[in-house]
Amino acid sequence: MTEIKVSEQSGDFAVLSFDYTSPSDSGASRFQRIVPILEFVNKAAVKLKQLDIPIVEFSFNPNGRQLAFITGKQITDQKQFVPLRFGIYDRDCDSLNWLINFPDTNRVSRGVYWAANGYIYLNGDDMEIVRIKGPDFAAESTGVYGEVNVSPDGRFNMLNAGRLDKGDLIEVIDLTTGENISPWLYGLLGETLDRVDYGTALYARWLGYESSLLGINLGDRALVVDLIARTILLEEHRTLRFDPDRLVGARSLWLVKRGKRLTTLDIDRTQ
Repeated sequence: MTEIKVSEQSGDFAVLSFDYTSPSDSGASRFQRIVPILEFVNKAAVKLKQLDIPIVEFSFNPNGRQLAFITGKQITDQKQFVPLRFGIYDRDCDSLNWLINFPDTNRVSRGVYWAANGYIYLNGDDMEIVRIKGPDFAAESTGVYGEVNVSPDGRFNMLNAGRLDKGDLIEVIDLTTGENISPWLYGLLGETLDRVDYGTALYARWLGYESSLLGINLGDRALVVDLIARTILLEEHRTLRFDPDRLVGARSLWLVKRGKRLTTLDIDRTQ
């Protein structure tokens, strides 16, 4: 099992895992082909549907009845893929709508996210983040380049937030205006979000379902910042941690470590 995402309204799960097969006619025992498998599972752990296409990135739409996804072609035996196509699966009609073919020569990974504002955000040419929305699904430029890490409401994108990202400095970009709001955010916190200072003790993650709430670890200091209201909603010292190795959940409900206990933080329901 590689990734699980939750449909906020229905409670269904989309589960991505990988199976390994060897070509029956080659006889080469060391070569393995990785087959991505995506299944829909309900809260009773009953499988509802399996999609037999090589999905490697995916995101539920806000009501959970459609899935935006990117397919890929395996290029190494370490689960690395070339992005091939972008499409939408409709669970109610059991139908696929293919929208974009990616150039096979571009081997960079592409992200996809379906925000609460109805727009789908994904990487277009040169890794620009573009947004599309039905019924015509025409791509709109944002002028922002990099990993797709969009806030639940679709307003902001966060760059260099993952542990494996190349950049040390976390930046937050307003996708509506193109403004880098990081200088304001650093002023609010009283320090920058820089891994040169904090290393892996620095972590940031979007919280909420229809909001721009950002959970941040700064060593032993943890905060929840509302980027729209431009205020700190919650701040704790030495008690709360948005642990990247344990955080799994729906967009409005996240598992966190409070002290030595694993518990839930439901910001949407505490405002």
